[in-house]
Amino acid sequence: MAHAVFSQEEEKKEQTPPQSKEMSLTVLAQQLADYGYANKDPLSILAAAKIIANNPVREFKPQSVSPEKTKGTSPVTPSVLLNPQKLLDDAKKISNNDPAIVALADQITFPKSKGSPPFTQNAGACSVMMKTNKQGVFVGRSSDFFLPLKTRLEVIPAGYKDYDPISKFRWTTKYGVVGVNDFNILYEGMNQKGFNAHILLQEDAQFPVLVPNKQTWGPKFLEYLLTTCATVNEALDKMQNLQLDVRPVQHEGIPVLIKPHMAFYDSSGDAAVVEFNDGKMEIFHGPQYNVLANAPNLHKQQGYLANIREGKTQFSIASLPGGADSKCRFVRMTFDMENMPEPASPHQAVIFMEEAIHNIEVPAYIDTSHVNNPAAGDAWETRWHVVLDVKNLKMYFDNDQIGKRINLDLNKIDFNKKEIEYIDPATSEKAISPYGW
Repeated sequence: MAHAVFSQEEEKKEQTPPQSKEMSLTVLAQQLADYGYANKDPLSILAAAKIIANNPVREFKPQSVSPEKTKGTSPVTPSVLLNPQKLLDDAKKISNNDPAIVALADQITFPKSKGSPPFTQNAGACSVMMKTNKQGVFVGRSSDFFLPLKTRLEVIPAGYKDYDPISKFRWTTKYGVVGVNDFNILYEGMNQKGFNAHILLQEDAQFPVLVPNKQTWGPKFLEYLLTTCATVNEALDKMQNLQLDVRPVQHEGIPVLIKPHMAFYDSSGDAAVVEFNDGKMEIFHGPQYNVLANAPNLHKQQGYLANIREGKTQFSIASLPGGADSKCRFVRMTFDMENMPEPASPHQAVIFMEEAIHNIEVPAYIDTSHVNNPAAGDAWETRWHVVLDVKNLKMYFDNDQIGKRINLDLNKIDFNKKEIEYIDPATSEKAISPYGW
């Protein structure tokens, strides 16, 4: 197994991270919310909302309430995501809109930006699929978002001293990586060994409560895996020993909460999906897990796919579900991966994967003004897509917003540089136009 390289002094220091004030507030808010829901106490729920509103730095999820505590009380079931506004609404509902409770709830305010809610949720959609054939392993990924993105490619050298600001963990990268960076976070990438990893939004994810004395990672966890792992198995081993602190990221002054689930693939054709459901990490491991979209979780996606298959006529090119929502994309990707013919060359395999991506993309002329309307579905414009030729270590990146492509061959990249290189598709000389512009 590949390991991060760091000094013994750093290792000893990082094994016992202190419990922060933020973590203590998180636990307190969760306890208040649990008590309030279990005992139909709106004041406790309001207190939890006030804590979260005053410290809007991460998602708060209640711990599960035992059946003994809830017996006979018929509590309101908490939502998957307990954001401050949801807590306030539930407190009012539990009190039957008691005027005193309503007045207290109305006094709790949240930091806002440009009129946005505390967290802009369901603001992006993404899809990824992997196909193994006689030419190798090929991966296609698209990313949709409700606002234009300032996407850059990121080249991380081997031997680079990296750092995660949340865990305070320091490591030296073992493998060079090429990836896609949004919000100053690496969301997608492939390393010199062909191991590739992909963060996608899972709106219904439910993360475990943070616990002391376990390494807590922020957004750089994917960068850590890509720079230290050569295979899916290695990445899964490392995932078992860390916990994620999911916080909103800023985009154009708007806080956006990206609740991740992940897809891992490697040069052998192995695959895995990592999700956080019902407050625990869940791993789906095997080459059959070669398709991933957004919520609902993978269990429910597979159930929906099974129902489509039973209909038989729906799982055909003549009548595939054509919507932009996650379930429809999941079905179409599955159909494409199962029916993709054997390519005659690596180039044709890349073309086939491009065609599969176009089958789940959302065109630029779709109105995205409904971003804060959850009933509107996943109809956000596709901002970029990537095809990976894993065996030959090639990345084909398309910025769909500006019609620019960047082709990168990892075999020809100097990964011995001392600093990370960023490539802007809008200005880089490496960017080409498929239209001759």
